[in-house]
Amino acid sequence: MKHWRIIAICICLVSILGIAHSAGFHYLSTEAVLIEGLQATGAIVEEQSLSAWCKLPDKQVNEESARAMIGEVAKGMGITPGEVTLKANPFRHTFVARSEIQDNTKHLVITLEDFEKVGHHEVYLTVNVEAKVKTDTNSLEVWEKRVRNGFAKVGKYPEISTCLVGWLNGKLEQDNWEKKLLCATKSMNAKDIQTVVQPEYISMSAYSPCIKERLRLGDKQVNVNVAIRYSSYDNRTYVIIGSPVIPGEY
Repeated sequence: MKHWRIIAICICLVSILGIAHSAGFHYLSTEAVLIEGLQATGAIVEEQSLSAWCKLPDKQVNEESARAMIGEVAKGMGITPGEVTLKANPFRHTFVARSEIQDNTKHLVITLEDFEKVGHHEVYLTVNVEAKVKTDTNSLEVWEKRVRNGFAKVGKYPEISTCLVGWLNGKLEQDNWEKKLLCATKSMNAKDIQTVVQPEYISMSAYSPCIKERLRLGDKQVNVNVAIRYSSYDNRTYVIIGSPVIPGEY
């Protein structure tokens, strides 16, 4: 009797896990999914970065409060902040506080920017991390946790984009750009939502059920952005993959 009871319990557990997986509850780390996509194009990870931001309460900041907030964010990330530089531009009605840390393994910038609007202020906090050397303690997955801890110190939950860059030596003809995109999206189990083709680059926004975070593009969900462009400067074809979007320019 006990034997059959154990078998029945095992069958129930397998069924529950199967339902959870099919319902989309089985997510992989964003970094792992993006690496898989990049490598499927034939490129390897050469650069990896993370960008996080949030809007703070509409309250004007000053030098003292800016330094204190940057210090709290750095403390939450478990790092010592670099020197905080301050810049005021009366013509653009902005105030910018910036702390930069750079060594052989990372380049990290914490920025606090105050935009003066009519009748109020808009204040934004951003953290940008470039992990130069991937190790167990210097991966994007680790930095994402540290960045979230930093924003939590000021009571905020940030919007985060992760990005990987790799390249293929030489010029990949445009006819092959779309083939490489399809290799990347297939490896990430991603569905093409929108593709943009320009003379200088090709870009695809897609959705992968393997990644938890997502944005809305019209009535569609997107959480993967892949772009390919050729640079004649260094004779390389760059492959850029980000989630949910690629921050900045291609």
